[in-house]
Amino acid sequence: LITASVGVTAQNAATSASFSNFVAKDFVDMIGAIEAVEPILSEGAEFFMNPLLYNQARSLTGSNAQYIFVDAINGNPATLFGYPVNKTTVLPATAGASRRVALFGNPKYIIWGDRAGMTMTLGNEGTVGSDNLFEKDMSALRSIVRLDAALSLANSFCYLECKP
Repeated sequence: LITASVGVTAQNAATSASFSNFVAKDFVDMIGAIEAVEPILSEGAEFFMNPLLYNQARSLTGSNAQYIFVDAINGNPATLFGYPVNKTTVLPATAGASRRVALFGNPKYIIWGDRAGMTMTLGNEGTVGSDNLFEKDMSALRSIVRLDAALSLANSFCYLECKP
């Protein structure tokens, strides 16, 4: 999903130096970019970011000096401007030129597809870790699942990209 930018709106952040240079407006602009396409797209939308950016976002305040981030409480998710925030290590842990560091959109617009089914292979020769399967009379099971994802609605997600 991150490598395919078809149907994803870009929103450039104000900096490329570090996460500490991000400001509340960067996230407001992400919401605005989605709502500029179609206002209803922000309903059910969520933020996705690396835990390091997540921790930085927790300290941001808006123009009224109020925190824009609310920690998870009583089973409710953490929110940024009222939208749920998800941590993922798939997104970069450091800011840098042209890096996409956060996503915003509604996961219901993601279509998951099975590319090749599941394959399973049983092997008894070779080495797994430090174990020689043949010498130790062992077997190993290898399973492979190939999935793909696409957006069902063009421009239904926005990413925050650091300026070069």
